[in-house]
Amino acid sequence: MYTVRPILKDFILWTLLMPLFLLEGKALSGFLDEFALNNPENRNQIIAEIYDYREGNDNNIDIQYRFKLEGNPQQYSAFDDFLGKRYNLWRPISLETWEAIKESRVIEVYYLKENPWINEPVDVAGVPLLDSFAGWAVILIYDLYWVYETYHIFKNYRRSQRDSEEGREKKYRYWKSQELYKI
Repeated sequence: MYTVRPILKDFILWTLLMPLFLLEGKALSGFLDEFALNNPENRNQIIAEIYDYREGNDNNIDIQYRFKLEGNPQQYSAFDDFLGKRYNLWRPISLETWEAIKESRVIEVYYLKENPWINEPVDVAGVPLLDSFAGWAVILIYDLYWVYETYHIFKNYRRSQRDSEEGREKKYRYWKSQELYKI
């Protein structure tokens, strides 16, 4: 008599990649928010107060800013909710932009009309849309690999089960059929 047994070491990578599958929606949502922010029909522009700054990387200055909408007491700032809600984040601007605004300590900011928490400086350094797309794409690649491996788990289980029924010992990725020893 034969039986099907799992090969536990083969399941380690699959198990480690599983949580990334759950982040897919968050990464896609962040990319779509950034995409919407780059559409002039979806955004408004406002003047924000810069309340802190520091030297950043690559000849940039990192700033923290805040703004209020007319008739709304809520104060908005740079925000991220990828792995929990984080407020008052640092955003990079170029040295040239900083030199132009450091005396006034105000900066123009784009925000989404339907959600002002989605915002960024007009003269933000880098390419945020490309950055959010790259982050989503990396998670998507891992997720596709995880789905591919999940398919092989089921496929190889069926193959091992068939070998077990036919009385053959055979080893596949994730599963093996082996003789069930009598006690």
